[in-house]
Amino acid sequence: KRQYQRRVHGGYYPTLSVSDTYTKYDLNYETSTYSSYTADYNQNVLALNLTWNIFDFGTTSKSYEAAYKRYLALKSQYEYEKNRAKVDLRLSLKSYDISKLKITSAKARVKAADSAYESIKAKYQNGLVDNVAYLEALSQKVNAGSALTTALYDLEIKKANIIYHSGKNISEFIN
Repeated sequence: KRQYQRRVHGGYYPTLSVSDTYTKYDLNYETSTYSSYTADYNQNVLALNLTWNIFDFGTTSKSYEAAYKRYLALKSQYEYEKNRAKVDLRLSLKSYDISKLKITSAKARVKAADSAYESIKAKYQNGLVDNVAYLEALSQKVNAGSALTTALYDLEIKKANIIYHSGKNISEFIN
């Protein structure tokens, strides 16, 4: 920002430039044009230029204002992105806590489904319940195990989101 402002404000001040050019001609033949010189013709040109925009009709001030507004826009965008990153990290942490609760719930569901399955299995073997009730209990047991596995995988995804939103490299945390 500061460098661009200096360049823009520099339009108010004179610009001085110096250039130096050295030229050497190696003449392999005699010529009447350079007869007073030796076989080699050397030339050194030093130029000093001064430019000063006295009347720019507001161009310099307008370009400064444009640069300043661009700076303010970028600063605002930076603050927005910084705030968004903080919010995303907070949301990732809350989501992680929710995933841990889902795992606890899924474990309780598995425990309940296992005990219900064992009870209905014993009743089925003694002929007290029909085939449909037994298959329903087995289905509930398998669904509960699947829900636990899904919750565990979801927790790993939430961990990766936390790592990502905290600004760390995810590949460093992969086993």
